[in-house]
Amino acid sequence: MFSLPVFNNCSKENTSANNKLSDSIPLHSVTFHNLEPFYTNSFEGPLPDSLFLLTNLKIINFSNNKFSGSIFPLTRSNSLTVLDLTNNSFLGSIPYILANFGDLTRLRLANNYLTRTIPSELGLLTKLNFLDLSFNNLTRHVPPQLFSNCKKIEQLLLNSNRLSGQMMAWLGSLQELGELDLSFKNFHGRVPTELGGCSNLHKLSLHHNNLSREIPLEIGNLTSLNVFNLRRNSFSGHIPPTIQQCSKLYELSLSENFLTGVILVGIGAVTELQVILDLSRNLFSSEILSSMGNLTKLERLDLSFNHFQR
Repeated sequence: MFSLPVFNNCSKENTSANNKLSDSIPLHSVTFHNLEPFYTNSFEGPLPDSLFLLTNLKIINFSNNKFSGSIFPLTRSNSLTVLDLTNNSFLGSIPYILANFGDLTRLRLANNYLTRTIPSELGLLTKLNFLDLSFNNLTRHVPPQLFSNCKKIEQLLLNSNRLSGQMMAWLGSLQELGELDLSFKNFHGRVPTELGGCSNLHKLSLHHNNLSREIPLEIGNLTSLNVFNLRRNSFSGHIPPTIQQCSKLYELSLSENFLTGVILVGIGAVTELQVILDLSRNLFSSEILSSMGNLTKLERLDLSFNHFQR
């Protein structure tokens, strides 16, 4: 086993990243002013309690290790701007005391074993622009007050949890939002029309939920959208004609829904479609339109399991 040396009274950044260091981090009687980062190693076991003594840390990046136990020992430094614990084995709930990190801009806790609810106190993090809580075991609803003040959020990744409820209309107030991933959950009901107000959105992933009703016309307001994935829901009705306004789309997946009618001529106007156009396993009828031939960049087209006429 290899252990990190003890750094005493360090005022500069300390980096031991992208190695294969293992065992635990020895931080006995240590005072760090800035510790940056120990990501992508093989550190394992619970975090040492002595981390609680490090009150001036600005960046903590312990991602891609094998840490376990609680993240509570990291909750003392009020100067923190980045906390990245992605790809570990942390347990328990998200400490509400994280709300004390008033300067926090990036909070990444993805791919752990965190449970219980998302604390509403995270709504006090007004400088937050990146929140990734994906691939955990978080439950119940997303608290509505969570982002009442977090107007700077650019990436919001809550996918692959056990969250439920309806999509929140307040999402439309996040004007800086660029990526929204709420896939692999139990959301139900309609997609709120307010989502059309997120004019900077470039990736929208709502697949593998129980969303229903029609796809709102306001989707056409998302003119910066590159990726739009509604696969495996219960949407009905027609593809909204406003979809052709999303001229920057290069990936569109609406498969495994209950969409009906004809495929819009406007689909052929979205000429940047490249990665995939997947409309399979719906209830589309009529003929396949010749305008589909305009999609000259398209690499994959799937129209299978519909009711097209020959």
